[in-house]
Amino acid sequence: MVFRGIFLMLAGCITALTFSNNLVAQSTDELESSLKQAGGMQRLEILHALTEVYVSTKDRKSVKYGRQAVNLADNLYGDNVNDSLWIKSQFLLAKAYYSQEKYFTAKEYFSTVKLISNRNTTPAIVNATTIYLSKIDSIAKTEEGLKQGFFSRTLTDINLGSSISNITSNVETGYLMNQAEKATEKEEYDRAIELYHRAATEFDREGDLLQLSDVYRKIGLAYKEMGEERKSREFFSKAMSVDELKSQMVEEPGNTIPTVSEPPTIKSSDSIVQALAKKGYSVEAPQTGKTPQPEVAADTDLSTTINQLEEQSHQLEELSKQAVQKQDFQTLARLRDQLAELEQDKLELEIIEREKNLLAQDVRITELTLKAREEELAKESRLRKALVGGAVFLTTFLISIGFLYSAKRKDHKKLTKAYSNLDEANHKLTRAEKRIKTLLNQQVSGDVARELIQSEADHPSKNKYVCVMFLDIRDFTAKVEGLSPEQIIQYQNHVFGSMIEIVDRHKGIINQFMGDGFMATFGAPQSRGNDCQHAYDAALEIIKVIDQKSEAREIPSTRLGIGLHAGYVVTGNVGTDIRKQYSITGSTVIIASRLEQLNKRFESQIILSQEVLKNLDHPPENPEIKLVNVKGVKGQLEIITLV
Repeated sequence: MVFRGIFLMLAGCITALTFSNNLVAQSTDELESSLKQAGGMQRLEILHALTEVYVSTKDRKSVKYGRQAVNLADNLYGDNVNDSLWIKSQFLLAKAYYSQEKYFTAKEYFSTVKLISNRNTTPAIVNATTIYLSKIDSIAKTEEGLKQGFFSRTLTDINLGSSISNITSNVETGYLMNQAEKATEKEEYDRAIELYHRAATEFDREGDLLQLSDVYRKIGLAYKEMGEERKSREFFSKAMSVDELKSQMVEEPGNTIPTVSEPPTIKSSDSIVQALAKKGYSVEAPQTGKTPQPEVAADTDLSTTINQLEEQSHQLEELSKQAVQKQDFQTLARLRDQLAELEQDKLELEIIEREKNLLAQDVRITELTLKAREEELAKESRLRKALVGGAVFLTTFLISIGFLYSAKRKDHKKLTKAYSNLDEANHKLTRAEKRIKTLLNQQVSGDVARELIQSEADHPSKNKYVCVMFLDIRDFTAKVEGLSPEQIIQYQNHVFGSMIEIVDRHKGIINQFMGDGFMATFGAPQSRGNDCQHAYDAALEIIKVIDQKSEAREIPSTRLGIGLHAGYVVTGNVGTDIRKQYSITGSTVIIASRLEQLNKRFESQIILSQEVLKNLDHPPENPEIKLVNVKGVKGQLEIITLV
């Protein structure tokens, strides 16, 4: 019995290891398989998981799934870029490009994440983004970074560190201008002016007079649309001043802008301050002596040096303001050159300080790696000792295998019978499950059936934006009067059969039949795109099909009444443990029912609310909007009648 127990223990260990390896191997296959059937939020979460798995293995598929996640997130949260899932999608795609050593592209996405995350995101993503950006800057500064595939192919002959560092500024200003233009299109002029001001600050800091003039004009136009003529004229005047400054800087002799191939030499900010003081400028000059090019030693206090450069920059900014007031544009150009040089010096010192911090982190990581290696070696030593002991036990096991064989034959007979009973039970369970699903699909729509089956507990209540359709057969009582029950059911099946197919094809579900009509929902339990457009298309096709059947005399002449309204509803299971029903309730449902009844008054077959009309991608041409009073709704409701 002792030997048998040892054997079972060894067999269990081997089985556990094999199962663990199979689980790791199957995880990506299972995720990719489930991706084909998933949609919406569930699909986005699966794409995130696949991206992270392939980033960890540095597989090219990480970029593929990362791009799909970003595109899906844009469709789901395009109007809300602050959403955490939209930000996570951008962050994972940036990691994917980083794992493939495409550092320029990774930098663009990380910079976008950092810009948005400063306002609303999780601290983990903010911290990780900062670390990755620091790593990319560090790679761009080293010789090993230049040897990476992407850099060596495309960036050998340019200033690599400067090019990568400029990406963040370009992304930020580009984002601000893009958001400002979108706000202008939506006539959100206060928001547009705020964004234009922030972009103008960046252009002014960079000395981009062409872009600065254009932004001032856009601010002036925004104020003009708001009816504030005084502020509008003020910013148009600023734009003209910038244009004049730009032209004078070009015309003045000696006002040439340094090119990349011929960088400007470092000037003494102290000597400039002293020279301008003689001309009547009021800023107090700093202590005499030239400002040297920073040479950072190992024990240099970088923070103190950076603060000194900031003080000099502040003095030069004050002098620049006075030069503008005096219209001394030649001096202004020299001051802007000096400011740019000081900013470059300060940036280089900040980079050195960041690299020192990264070096300290690398030392710490090396220490942790060595410690982990020591622990791994200790584990390997213990494993070797365990294997020696296992060999001794294995020899004993071979001796006892003959005894185990006879016991195995007896157990095999019992196990065969047990498996036979289990197969029969599984077969019955499978048939019962299929029958339950078939019956449930016949009673409720397929999407509702799947959600009820997959839910482990009661379906939770949710607020969802949907489009609700109410349909009624006009004069139903008169049509079926005198018909037998069988003929009435045959008529209903013939009429409702085609309607059910049309609603299902247009991504809707029928929640409830009500004798001579039904209620259908587009967007619950799951949205399939533009739900209002789907409902509108379904209504038009239903009217068309019923008219064709009536003209062909397949059914008695039949007219319908359809009401469509969109809004937020409450979805969930309603009832007790004895009887429950998937229900959709709310004022949106009531208004849709009231609109369907108004068809009698207007002798129409379709009535849309204004809420549905504004969401249509393909609205009817020249709709006539009518105002009606609807019971339960304060004020008048705007509707559109059709057919």
